[in-house]
Amino acid sequence: MRVCLSVGKPTSRMGEGSFLGSMITEYKVVGKDKWGKQMCQYTCNKCGNVFTSHISAIRKNKTGMCSQCAHTKHGLTKHPLYGVWANMKQRCKDKGHHAYKNYGARGINVCDEWLNSFQAFYDWAMTNGYKKGLSIDRIDNDGDYCPENCRWATVLKQNLNQRVRCDNTSGIVGVYRKRLGGSWGWQITIKGKIISKHGFPSKEAALNARNKFIEDNNLPHKIQTLTNHNNE
Repeated sequence: MRVCLSVGKPTSRMGEGSFLGSMITEYKVVGKDKWGKQMCQYTCNKCGNVFTSHISAIRKNKTGMCSQCAHTKHGLTKHPLYGVWANMKQRCKDKGHHAYKNYGARGINVCDEWLNSFQAFYDWAMTNGYKKGLSIDRIDNDGDYCPENCRWATVLKQNLNQRVRCDNTSGIVGVYRKRLGGSWGWQITIKGKIISKHGFPSKEAALNARNKFIEDNNLPHKIQTLTNHNNE
């Protein structure tokens, strides 16, 4: 449990830094308490006040807020959206999160309005199409989590909005090369099931076969062309 002992400006500056997994990105070491435990100061990212706390509490802080702001009773901590909000922040801010490499490490952030207030995120969600079973989806896959770049979508719609994977060898979604000098192939995910074909002599042949499969089966996946991508 965090112990907040004082509010005010730092009285001394012994050190500063951040902790892996903590939502407090900056702190200042200011001394020790009467039991010899190290004390640090940080700024609450919601109310803006400066608090002094045990360093162990700062290591564990998952909100970036003081105890009063973090425990504000909005009665929604068990709502599904609270988990969506918390996970969204961790993907972008927590270097220890398994998905950080795909979000925070790519420069994707959460806007200040949502980062500092679950209530603001909740209000936006409830007035912009949120329903149980939908997931938050960024319209621009390289953009931030913010009202103008987010919507609520089914898992299928999110799959259709995928970016090219960093390990993709073709630069085209769903088209790949098994190994250097090897044949080309394509794959599509439909209702959680991956369908793939390989053995094509060129990237263009694999892409054309994938597009034909989409058209023949009347799938909602995007038809792609080589003119939108760099040639091999």
